[in-house]
Amino acid sequence: MPQPMATVPAEELPVPPAPTGMLVSYSPVATAKRAGRLRAKLLPNWLRVAASVIISTGWYLWQRPTPKDVLFWLLVISILASVARVVTNIVMLRRARIATSRIMLGPAFKIEPDAVVLGMAPAPERIAWERITSIAGVDKFFSPGPRIEFRWDQGKWSVPVIELDAAPSTVDSAIRAYSRGRFSFDLSKVAGLW
Repeated sequence: MPQPMATVPAEELPVPPAPTGMLVSYSPVATAKRAGRLRAKLLPNWLRVAASVIISTGWYLWQRPTPKDVLFWLLVISILASVARVVTNIVMLRRARIATSRIMLGPAFKIEPDAVVLGMAPAPERIAWERITSIAGVDKFFSPGPRIEFRWDQGKWSVPVIELDAAPSTVDSAIRAYSRGRFSFDLSKVAGLW
């Protein structure tokens, strides 16, 4: 016959500590979606090149412009513009794939009531709210989109927004709440997110 289980009163059970703060992790999902959008634009751009070459060749055969004519240079510029669009798309797609493959998984930073913990791995740095001077969005041309930058009295740390699992508005709300209104994620200097 089975033995009855002993019951322990609820007040004697250990209570695990409640998690505080907001943990923001790295995620390749947004960059993979960006690479997918760029890949989807590749075929239409190639079709534009083909159409541009066909139309320009037709105009050239019909009008027979010489290099001294304006029409000749307009036809050349239209073809070069179409080719430049495809080349730009290919370069952006390649960079998006590289950026996606380089994203390390795991926590990026944690916003807590008394501090921000930056660069969770391998050695996190805990910065008290009193030491932080600014939190802003910074446009970086050769980065995959704008970065969130934390500045404090002895340094700075930043991470691309597209690599995070939380939306900029969510990060802003957490920063405002945990810093008690002293800071917000200022995106005014960022032209566009992606």
